[in-house]
Amino acid sequence: MSPDQLANNVTSGDNGLWKTPATAQISYTRNGHDLIRKSEENSFWFSHRLQCLSKVISNYPIDKTLDIGGGNGRFSLYLQSLGIETVLVEPGDQGAAFAINNGVKNVIHGSLKDADFRDHSFPSVVLLDVLEHIERDEEFLQEINRILQPEGKLIITVPAFQFLFSDFDKEVGHYRRYTLADLTQKLNNSGFKVDYKTYFFSCLPIPLLVGRLFINKFRKKEKRKSTGHLNKTGILGKILGVILWPEQILIKNKIRIPFGSSCLMIVSKSETHER
Repeated sequence: MSPDQLANNVTSGDNGLWKTPATAQISYTRNGHDLIRKSEENSFWFSHRLQCLSKVISNYPIDKTLDIGGGNGRFSLYLQSLGIETVLVEPGDQGAAFAINNGVKNVIHGSLKDADFRDHSFPSVVLLDVLEHIERDEEFLQEINRILQPEGKLIITVPAFQFLFSDFDKEVGHYRRYTLADLTQKLNNSGFKVDYKTYFFSCLPIPLLVGRLFINKFRKKEKRKSTGHLNKTGILGKILGVILWPEQILIKNKIRIPFGSSCLMIVSKSETHER
């Protein structure tokens, strides 16, 4: 699978990195990929999200996918390890460079729109904590619908609940947070039908609310950006890991979790919305 066979507007660059002629401006914190790179390997948050997503993939197997806005490529590498052919499209120059250096095989430095993927290019798309960075989110979802094959799957995660929106969200480039209800509506409007939806990180909303309203006001920005990325091998990280572990079982059994700081949805392209 070669990116130039799937997209109309990419060319091969240095070190195996594919590029688009121009890259759209993104709503993301300056040096964000470098900051994330320093924490994601040992972060309990990234670890738990990965474990939950692994249960999703076991329920909804995929063999080829597009990872949109996949940053440093950590999830793309996981997919590659499962034998899943993966193309990562990342508009951030730091993230794209880190991804190719980390061993992701197919990396496009550019945005989804810039790459101009062909109709029905992919049987699945992964969109992990990206949609909140997109100002016109329904237009973005409609573009994903266009490049998906009939009945193709979209796996999506986003931060939950607008009452948790804070200076932290603004600093990392979020336009909004979501509920399952309003995300479902946007996805339905964009030509998708829901296969499974749930909240996760169920124990975090209240601590996050307290931390962002009070504690984070007295912390430097870089320290605020590490909030939620506690070391998974530390005492608090281990405790949270134990508390959240049952979520993996619930997701594996397609049971909806009623509350949490993130939303997780698996949706299919609806035949009635073929464009």
